[in-house]
Amino acid sequence: MKFTAHEVYKFRKVWLIIFKYLFTAIFGMAILRTIFLFIDGGGENVSFFTFMQALIIAALGSGLVATILAAVGVQKDRESKK
Repeated sequence: MKFTAHEVYKFRKVWLIIFKYLFTAIFGMAILRTIFLFIDGGGENVSFFTFMQALIIAALGSGLVATILAAVGVQKDRESKK
C-alpha cells in the first residue's frame, strides 16, 4: 500500500490531532492519579522515575493508537473516493 503525497500530509495532520488530545487526556489522568496518591497518603511510593515511566508508556501508547487510527482514516478516505 503506497500513500500519495496528499495522503501522507493528511495522515500527519490527523495523527497530530489524535496524538495531541489522547496524550493530553492520559497525561491529565497521570497527574490526577499522582495528586490522589499524595492526598490519600500513598505518595511515598511515587518517585520521579515512576512518573517518567508512566509518561513514556503514555506517549508510546498514544503514538501507537494515533498511528492506527490515522492509517485507518486515510485508508477509509481512499476507499470512499473510488
